[in-house]
Amino acid sequence: MGRKRRRDRGGRKASSRPVRSAPVASDRLETQKAPSIIEGWSPKIWYAAVAGTCWVAALITTWPLALHLGSAIPMGTETAPTIPLFDAWTLWWNADRLAHGYAGLWNAPIFHPTQGTFTFSEPLLLPGALGAPLFWLGAPLALAHNFVLLALLCLNGVFGCRLVRALGVARLPALLAGILIVTLPFFAKMQGELPLLGLAGALVAIDGIIRFGANGRARDAVAAAVGMLLQALSSQQLALFSLLFIGAAAAVAIAERAFERTSILWLAGALSAAALSMYALARISLRVHEELGFERTADLVESLSAKPLDFLTRPLTAIVPFPPHEDPAAFTEGLFPGLLLLGLAGFGAATRSLDDRQRRWRWYAAGSCVFALLLSLGLHLSIGSWQPFAALRALPGFAEVRSVYRCAVFVQIHLAMLAALGLSALGRHLARPQLAQRWRHPERFVAAAGLLAAAENLSLPAPLLSLPAAHAGWSDYVAQQPPETVVAHVPFPQGGSVDQLAPEAWRMFAQIEHQKPLVNGYSSNFPPIYREFMFAMGTQFPQPMLACALKRVFGADLLVVDQDWLSSHGPGFAQIMPMLDPAYSDNAVAIYRLRPSEAECPPMRLDIGSK
Repeated sequence: MGRKRRRDRGGRKASSRPVRSAPVASDRLETQKAPSIIEGWSPKIWYAAVAGTCWVAALITTWPLALHLGSAIPMGTETAPTIPLFDAWTLWWNADRLAHGYAGLWNAPIFHPTQGTFTFSEPLLLPGALGAPLFWLGAPLALAHNFVLLALLCLNGVFGCRLVRALGVARLPALLAGILIVTLPFFAKMQGELPLLGLAGALVAIDGIIRFGANGRARDAVAAAVGMLLQALSSQQLALFSLLFIGAAAAVAIAERAFERTSILWLAGALSAAALSMYALARISLRVHEELGFERTADLVESLSAKPLDFLTRPLTAIVPFPPHEDPAAFTEGLFPGLLLLGLAGFGAATRSLDDRQRRWRWYAAGSCVFALLLSLGLHLSIGSWQPFAALRALPGFAEVRSVYRCAVFVQIHLAMLAALGLSALGRHLARPQLAQRWRHPERFVAAAGLLAAAENLSLPAPLLSLPAAHAGWSDYVAQQPPETVVAHVPFPQGGSVDQLAPEAWRMFAQIEHQKPLVNGYSSNFPPIYREFMFAMGTQFPQPMLACALKRVFGADLLVVDQDWLSSHGPGFAQIMPMLDPAYSDNAVAIYRLRPSEAECPPMRLDIGSK
């Protein structure tokens, strides 16, 4: 080499003197050889940065919740406080039972005397364990709830970041992918429903499978199995859907291992063991549901299946108004994933600058997006006279699924995976020698693209539900009664809509204070006998027969009557007063001891419904 002259592409002798393009060579050396600051961080600093960044992203996407952590909880796009309050109650019951070694977990103190009532909805076992220490320390209910909510969002981002790192994505685009996952529109829409925010387990499972495909290590197969279990403990309905995508990822990983027999045995064995453990966890719920005749009718499932146009509306409080916001009365709308997220994902799906392994997993992610979109259409999708989701409902567990549109979360998760590949490819493209002079710091442009995509999907300000101060006078009185005292609240709801059931959720909120069994209650499923009795109470009480049923059939000892209802039903209420002993009264409620005589209320039973 030495002083030899080089020839340029035109064949001319190149001068040995320095040329004006020398700075470009310097920039090229800096871009290709000098790592960015983030790549130079130690593993400990990197892990702390990922966790801290995702936690900050969770605070931003729920703003202004950070200003009210101890006094309010997010509503998401819920139009009534029913579900947010019920989730808070579920966390309390988890903490209470964990303190007793989970004794009596499934017999929650609602719908007395029905057994197995905690199986009627998502039990939130893992989120409940996360929030339990705060309950034990006497923290406000809102603080415990909000810690769990923020932790779920943060963990989604952390394990989403780890997942794309398994694909060889550099640290910066991986961190941006974590932020994109925390700020997904689906999570903004569902901030009022804790069971739909915890997807970290599925991300852990897919991450373990991707790593297993690369190296065939047994520990990665075990990690995938653990992720499946974590998902089942976080959200049973999302765990059920996630099995479809985990299975597809496993097929890709086995193909990547060239169908090696040992790899097949390890991965299939680990995932099968996890699936059996999931079934063991769910079998109590399945048995109770079968005994009580719970079912999701085809009409209900179809009404909660997405429609194609639902993917062209944003959540109700999205800051970007195009496409338009969802209709507040439509549960299935607001599923648009974001223009910039779509753009980055499209670039990741189309770019040629991926290695062979990334191309393979790119097709998995793109296929999963399409499959999840079609799956979310539920019973709205038919091929001729055949409905694919109707066939899927014949499989164990899928008949329990009501809100099929929620599978849209897997569309958005896999779009974020593709977006990470797109951001990584964008950084490499901008670092090419011919662009190095124009883009001296390509990582800044990559960061800006990722952060703008996240900002576009923000729904701010997040609607909040203020929780009243604890220790209302009447709940203090109820708390002083013997532990076996059973409480019934009047009025009962007159219908089964979420709005009409909001008073029941507030009564469960009060139960956290007095901790006495309730005849009332709210859940995803209602016992058939209770549901019909509830509507009868809502429309026909105070008939003496219904008052007798409260005592003889449901075991009520105290009747807590709202004062505003009592003032408008005074004459009718007088006919059951001989059965009641006044016990307490304030501006909110009047409490009576229900003590009918045998003559007034002989022994009775109710046979309502066919099951």
